This record gives sequence, structure tokens and C-alpha cells, in this order.
Amino acid sequence: MIAHAETLTPEDARSAPRFLDALQTKIEPVFLSLPYRAALGIVAWAMVLLPLMYLTLVGLVSWGVVWYVMNGLPFLAGLGINVLLLATPPIVGVTMVLFLIKPLFFRQKRHSDEVRLDPAEEAVLFDFVRRTARAVGAPEPREIRLDDRVNASASFRRGMLSLFSDDLVLTLGMPLAAGLTLQQLAGVLAHEFGHFGQRTGMRLSYVIRSVNHWFARAVYARDFFDADLEHSLEKSDSLQVNAIASIASFCVRMSREILRKLMYLGNVISSSLLRQMEYDADRYTVRLVGRNVHASILRDIFLLSHVYQISLSAVLNRYRQGTLTDSLATLMQANRRRLAGRLDEAYRAHLAGGRTHLFDTHPTDSERIAKGLSGPVEGVFASDLPASVLFRDFAGLERARSRSLFESFLGPLPSEAFVPVEQAQAELEEGSGRPYWYRSASIGSSAAARVAG
Repeated sequence: MIAHAETLTPEDARSAPRFLDALQTKIEPVFLSLPYRAALGIVAWAMVLLPLMYLTLVGLVSWGVVWYVMNGLPFLAGLGINVLLLATPPIVGVTMVLFLIKPLFFRQKRHSDEVRLDPAEEAVLFDFVRRTARAVGAPEPREIRLDDRVNASASFRRGMLSLFSDDLVLTLGMPLAAGLTLQQLAGVLAHEFGHFGQRTGMRLSYVIRSVNHWFARAVYARDFFDADLEHSLEKSDSLQVNAIASIASFCVRMSREILRKLMYLGNVISSSLLRQMEYDADRYTVRLVGRNVHASILRDIFLLSHVYQISLSAVLNRYRQGTLTDSLATLMQANRRRLAGRLDEAYRAHLAGGRTHLFDTHPTDSERIAKGLSGPVEGVFASDLPASVLFRDFAGLERARSRSLFESFLGPLPSEAFVPVEQAQAELEEGSGRPYWYRSASIGSSAAARVAG
């Protein structure tokens, strides 16, 4: 039986118990086959071996430095070799070890734009999330955080410390709450909770994704150590110092190239399985809200992603005129209506031209839609209400989030810098003859720029 909530008005939705009662039917469980579980375990163990290979490399370089200092250095010193030449191998070796091990100690900072929501203030949202988790048979998140991304994620709240418990956190993007229906948002949550519905699978998946992410940071992340090494190469007038720095830089590049190969190997090992896990999570979405809504979720997230980039670019361009819109979500909705034809055309091209590559961790939208066609046409929950009804004061919250986002780019801003979207649009149209949504800057993808242009 399908539980409908669309007969409620947004005002009724915030207070009527039947709004939440509509989401209480559990979906049919999604079971994973024994061979699939075995493959997941094998891949997880293979991913654990890759860091061991990395640690072996660190150990070999460290052992080489110690051996040289204890044995090679005294012997070569007796031959009267230049002191700087004698110091070159240990300097290079220590530099390599430093650059190899520093990713272990430099943790990625938590996104500063995440806001932890209060269960007492957002009781309807928390109840909705709890009921969605129960409907898909997943553990309930202990925290809900809000950020400014066109995304949602469920993860271990304290990382590795929560790996063997159900200590989860849900992070919800404000653009999703502004641009999706209640039924679509339930489908998004079902997908995220679906990853956690299989408790063993979610832990193995966490290990796989963490190893892949760590290798990516080790290969691509740069910090002040890298800057100091580059500075030594550029500023030093000493030929000998430049020679040592060049050798050290070459060895660091070689060590990163080794890590890059390990990263590629890890991606090859895990990507196919991670794509399958996305299909499995999609099955939770289809069973909760139906395959047609599942397809609409993929489409609308694509559209919202591009509208977000276009709108944010327009906002930052507008600041050159002296003012900013007070609501990015309102601007996004206006842009979505104005650009509907171009966005639909871009999505059709996206579906037609999309192809899954070897290292992709997610299938293409067209492949996900095709897989979803084997599920029910309708799920167990339906509602055409906007997802924003879940929040006590969505408009006020969105204005605060918009200001926080803009200040992350521009620094502290006075209150008079913010004006309603309609006023900002009118001001810009008077000066340029083009609507506010038309402009796009370098922020965002090239695809978004093409849609905007």
C-alpha cells in the first residue's frame, strides 16, 4: 500500500501527525548474495594490503638511511669525500621519508560550512529522517548536519572510532532541501541509508573508500613542506644546495609516482564493486519511492548542480556592483525556471553521452535508470510537498546559510550588502540588459557555463 502525504498543505505538514505517519511502511529488504559478500571481503583485504605495501616502502627507505649513516658514511668519510656530498644521501632519504609519511599526520579538515542541527528546533526533520531509516531497515543517524553542497551523505560520525558501532551522521545539502520534493528527498535518504542497511558491507565499503581517499590525498595534496622544497630550488644561489634540492625533489616525485600506481591499483580493484554498491543502494530508493521518482531524483540533482554553479557565479559577479542576493536558493529556483529548456537539453545529452570508465566509483545516470527499471513503478511513500516543509523556518535558515557561503568566498560582509533576489535582478538588468541569472564566472564546471551561455 502506498502512503500518500501530498494532500497536506505545507502549513499542515509542519504540525499534522499524519504527515509523518505517511512514512511508516517498511520496504522489502535488499539481500546480498553470498558470492557478492565474499567478493566484497576479498576487495577490502586487497585494499588493506596496499597501505602495507606503502609502509614497506617507507621502511625500506628508512632502513637505507640508517644503514648509510651507520656503515656507508664512516667508510666514505675516510676516503676524504666532500662533506656536502656525504650528507646528500641521508638528506634525500630523510626528505623522501618525510614526504611519504606526512599524509599520515595531516588530517583533512572538516568542512567549516557544516552546521549541526538541533533536534529540538528541527523536530519534524529529525522524525522524518528516523522514519526513513526505519523504513529501509538501516540504523538511525545520531546527528544531522547541514551544508551548502548539492549532495547528501551518511557516514560514521567519528570516522574510525565509530566503525564498529551505529554512530552515524547524516549531512544534507541545503540545495537539495530547496529543490527536491519530499518524496525525492526520502529517496535520496533511502539511497544513503541503503549503504548502511548492510552493516558488514558498509564497514568494508568504508575501508575501501578510506584507502582510496587517503592515497588520493598522498598523491595530490600539497602543503608547506612542498612549498619549502620548491622555494629552495627557486631562491638558493648555491649550486650544491640546488643540486641536493633537485635530487630530493626528483626522489619525492618518484615516491609520489609509486603512490600513484598504488592508488590506480586500488581504484581498479575497488571501482567495479563500488559501482555495484551504488546499484544496491539505488534498490532501496526504488523500493521506497518507485522507479520513476528514482529517475527524477537523478535528473533533478544534475539540474540543481548546474543551477547551483550558475547562481553562485552570478552572485559573486553581482558583488562587484556592491550588493548580493540574500537567498541563493531563491535565485536557484528562478534560474531553474528560466533555463528549463537548456537544462533539459543538457541532461538529455548527459544521458546519451555518459559512459562509465574503469576508475569510476559511480555508474552513469543512464545505467542507474536502466537498473532501476526492474523495480516497482511506485514505492511505499509518495508526496508532492516541497522538502523545505521539514524545516521550522526554512527561509530564515537558508538566508543564514547563504550569507555564510558568500562570506567564505568574500570575507565578512555588512548586512546592507544583501538585498532580495528581485531587487538584485532588477539592478543588474538595468545596467546590462541581461537578467541576473545569465552571467556566469569561472566558478563551476564548463558544462554549467555552456548551459548558462
